[in-house]
Amino acid sequence: KFDILSKQYFWMESSRSGFTAMGIEGDVSTGPMLRRGASCWTDGSQNVYIYGGQNTSNRDLNSGMYGDIWMYRPSSRKYTFIAGVYGADSPGTSTFPGPRVHPIVGLDSKKRIVIAGGALGAERTNVGYNNVWVSKLCSCSLGSVCTANSTCNLCPNNQFSPMPMLNCAVCAAGTDSIAGSTSCNLCVAGKSSTSGSSCTPCSPGKLFILCR
Repeated sequence: KFDILSKQYFWMESSRSGFTAMGIEGDVSTGPMLRRGASCWTDGSQNVYIYGGQNTSNRDLNSGMYGDIWMYRPSSRKYTFIAGVYGADSPGTSTFPGPRVHPIVGLDSKKRIVIAGGALGAERTNVGYNNVWVSKLCSCSLGSVCTANSTCNLCPNNQFSPMPMLNCAVCAAGTDSIAGSTSCNLCVAGKSSTSGSSCTPCSPGKLFILCR
């Protein structure tokens, strides 16, 4: 991490190599495998994304390649496995690019991930890519969700999204939220709600302490 005011770098993390289920934030021991030649970018919520790269022990070979996407959230210092296949040398498909090193990666005006070029690995090889991929994933801000046409919409009232790229979840009974929330709030004393509904005043005759 580079601090602009002090003009100094700060060590944030050591290497990790544990797997997490796709879309679920891992613990402090999980994260992408050690690699070189990966590309990274950030979103509007200061999250850092990592794509591609090659295992450092396979520097002179066309193997040990990665084609996965991970998100690092500085606020929690944890990784989330976003897309691709966990592990080295997983082949690409008709809907997802294959593993590569040094691709150019960025976000377009709709916050879709754009991947261009890259190589098959091995600094001495002439095998490179001349294709461009545009994802159906969005780099959405917290409290919003990626739609089928790759735009970001705020979660509606009484729903929430705890982190980018996860679907909006419905608030549980006894809680509610406003649009664009990352969590749900307990109803105040004297109000209650059913799942997915706003907190409303309790019916006459109910004790406030029992009505949430």
